[in-house]
Amino acid sequence: MVHELLKQNGMEPGRLSEEEQKKLHRMVHLEKRRITRMKWATAISWILLALVFLLGRVLESSGLVQSLSSVSGSKVPPTPYLPVLAYFLLWIAIICTVSLAIRLYRLRGFRQQQILYTLARIEEHLKHLDEKK
Repeated sequence: MVHELLKQNGMEPGRLSEEEQKKLHRMVHLEKRRITRMKWATAISWILLALVFLLGRVLESSGLVQSLSSVSGSKVPPTPYLPVLAYFLLWIAIICTVSLAIRLYRLRGFRQQQILYTLARIEEHLKHLDEKK
């Protein structure tokens, strides 16, 4: 079964060189580091978005926005950039979340390849042990 899974992935069982193994381990390591950075970026973007919404609610509920707009005589609030900033941060948060999901999916694929390679090596080792008996 392992041989069939490896062939479906375009790999020859038992023919993984040390260099290819190191390359696969390096790819997994780099992908884990990218995922860690992406987790931080995603969390920070959602927190900033929440803070902007809270800031808008605080300014609105404190009456500061209405008092400043009545003093200036205009109906435009003094903080017109908050909705634009919130919209921008929302898109950043969505993009970071989708990118994180894609990277996690890729890492799972790399780990599956590692497992398949390991299973193939174990199977080869067991065959050699059986031949020695």
